[in-house]
Amino acid sequence: MKGQRSSFAVFSISFLVSLVILASVMAVILSVTAETRQPQSSVSSDLSTRNYYPDADDGFRILVIAADSLNRADSFILASLDPAAVRLTLVSLPGELAVTLDGREGTLLSHDRYAGSEEALRAAEVLLDTEVDRWLRVTRKGAIHLIDALGGMEWEFSQPLETERLSIPVGRHLLDGETVVTLMEENGSGIPDRTGILSALMGQRLTEQLLNRGDWLFQVLVSNTDGNVSQFDYQSHKKLLRWYLTHEERQLEGFSARAQRDADGSLAFAEGERERILG
Repeated sequence: MKGQRSSFAVFSISFLVSLVILASVMAVILSVTAETRQPQSSVSSDLSTRNYYPDADDGFRILVIAADSLNRADSFILASLDPAAVRLTLVSLPGELAVTLDGREGTLLSHDRYAGSEEALRAAEVLLDTEVDRWLRVTRKGAIHLIDALGGMEWEFSQPLETERLSIPVGRHLLDGETVVTLMEENGSGIPDRTGILSALMGQRLTEQLLNRGDWLFQVLVSNTDGNVSQFDYQSHKKLLRWYLTHEERQLEGFSARAQRDADGSLAFAEGERERILG
């Protein structure tokens, strides 16, 4: 039973991280844009990265919102691409972080439930004191389709897993989207190290193989999520995707933001955490 509980815990966070990978890799890298930039009159078809050097202005941030079956937010991820460091960073933001918008006190979670994803994005900008370019919302059904589109998720089971809905023997298995989501739903205990799992999952799916599937994956993305990304965003940033996936020094980083209780009991970022998140 102890081994089974451990397996459940691993997959609860694996599902969350899978959402991040599915949403941020396809939406963040493929669809990043900044509204303050002037639109191009046409999108270049030249995807060669030879002599291509993106600068700091090509970086971006997007808020990925994981929602339950009723489309209520239950977790938030800030995904950022820093071209200068050739680094993609995924940061889990506590939904109970206190933030005030337009004189209305609340939390990141309550602002989302009060007025939706745009309000959650505004709350994230206030919390981080920086611009967040886009938002993307993924529900259970969408997550299943996206996980399947990426080819599933491999994982090594050191202990057999037996539940009312699942029976998985010891060994390395390729799991489909339904299995990953079901494992998350049946979990009931602690959370393992997110960074290690994130690195393993990113290593599986964030590869050059995505380059030949980008157009199709983008269509799967927009069909299974809500968000404010566009086809123009995707087309105009294909070269950035190719540059990142083929760069020999590309980095991946994932962690949960540290938070602490203030004297009044509200939850806030720990000292220095905002600077850590923004790199």
